[in-house]
Amino acid sequence: MKRILISWIGDADLKCCADQKNSKTVIGPLMATCQALSFSKGYFLYNRSKKGKTSDLGALIDPYLHWLDENLTFSYSSQYIKLSSPIEFAEIYPAVDEVLNRVVSENPGAQLSILLSPGTPAMQAVSILLGKTKYAIDFIQSSLQKGVQEIT
Repeated sequence: MKRILISWIGDADLKCCADQKNSKTVIGPLMATCQALSFSKGYFLYNRSKKGKTSDLGALIDPYLHWLDENLTFSYSSQYIKLSSPIEFAEIYPAVDEVLNRVVSENPGAQLSILLSPGTPAMQAVSILLGKTKYAIDFIQSSLQKGVQEIT
């Protein structure tokens, strides 16, 4: 059965990618999950604009996606989600719902998993609400302390 990973690209992921030149020990929650579990495809969302100062984390999106290209063993797509605020439930809910609807349509019968670790608590709450009420989704969390875990 196809297993699909859906995740936000979080600040910890972007910072870890930026630090890869100095140390390969910390890889961020998204890559740690991709290495610990087996997936057929990924759908990765980000809300940081690529525009802006080079010191802004948004400037790290393209290098991060390139790093994923080099290190993932499965294909993925990435999508910018424009949000006025990363804690704005009214914007996050329809954006995530649209993505999940597309993922389900493109991958009938696939097992869907959402990584809850990256993103804001609002993003996590929306993912849980949609995953428990509208879609059949499994949940995963990743931390340095406990590693990658499938959760209920």
